[in-house]
Amino acid sequence: MITKEWNGANNQRFKVHDEWVLDTTTGLYWRKHLLSKAQKTWYDAIKEVKSYEARLPEIQEFISLIDYSQCCPALPKDHPFVNVRSSYYWSATTTAPYTTHAWGISMYYGYVYDYYKLDRYHVWPVKDKV
Repeated sequence: MITKEWNGANNQRFKVHDEWVLDTTTGLYWRKHLLSKAQKTWYDAIKEVKSYEARLPEIQEFISLIDYSQCCPALPKDHPFVNVRSSYYWSATTTAPYTTHAWGISMYYGYVYDYYKLDRYHVWPVKDKV
C-alpha cells in the first residue's frame, strides 16, 4: 500500500492510500478517483459501492467533507480527489418519514437535498478502513 501525506497548501487533513484518501478529521477513507460518469438510482448505487467493498456515506459523513467557503466543488481547497463533479451525490441516509427518498448532497455548493430513490445521481464510495 502506498501512503503519502497530501500537502496541498500545507493541508495535513488528507493522506492518500493508493485509490483511497484518509480524511484524518473523521477517520473515513474516501475513494480518490470517483466512479464513472454514469449516474445511478439509489438502489444501484448501494450495489455499486459494495463491489469496492465500501458503502455509501451517511449524510453527516458527507457534510463533514464539505467546505462551505468553496464551490464547484464545495471541498477543501487543494483536496486530492479526482473527477469530482459539481453535481448531486447519493448518501446512504433514508429520509423520514418518506422511505422512498434519501438524502443527497450537491458538490456545487454543498447543499443537502432529499431525492427520490429512483432518480439518478453520482456515487462516491467510502470505507471505515482499507
